[in-house]
Amino acid sequence: SPGYITMDGNIMMDGGGGTSTMPAAGSILIIGNVVNVSGNLNVSSYDGNDDGGGGRVAVHGDIIYIEKTINNIAAGYGGAGSVYLNSTSNLTTTTNITATGYYADGARVNMTSPLLIATGNYNVTAGVTTNGSIEINYTDCTNSLTTGSFIPVGSLVNNTVCAAAGDTTPPDINFTLMTPAN
Repeated sequence: SPGYITMDGNIMMDGGGGTSTMPAAGSILIIGNVVNVSGNLNVSSYDGNDDGGGGRVAVHGDIIYIEKTINNIAAGYGGAGSVYLNSTSNLTTTTNITATGYYADGARVNMTSPLLIATGNYNVTAGVTTNGSIEINYTDCTNSLTTGSFIPVGSLVNNTVCAAAGDTTPPDINFTLMTPAN
């Protein structure tokens, strides 16, 4: 089985270099028991003149810690991609996650873990169409989400089911209209 993974550099699976249309971005898949990502993950399509869709990022592990940025940005009229973070024990993100594009209604950020600590900016804003969604799933209601920003307001789908007997109150969640710098 996979073991301890530390990723200090950047992984870039960007689409680019098309002559008449912009290729879509690629995918990043990271699987390990303990995953520590302190570099940037990019699956974007960069070219304002052409259309290219965002890619896919998936990180699976028992314990996951992610800082820096995850960018999944579509170019031109391209649609945004998805970011899926799945932990069986503890997921901590102090990152900025952006899944944006002209058509962002397909953009999805999904964070699933018994214990979830999300203190970054999570953005699924569309250029003109319906915004994407940010879905969180956890069972430990000692989670910390109050310093995280979920953009735009109304994009968060909170599927919390607290495991502690009698504890059914999810933690406070901060919504903001700001757009992060990434």
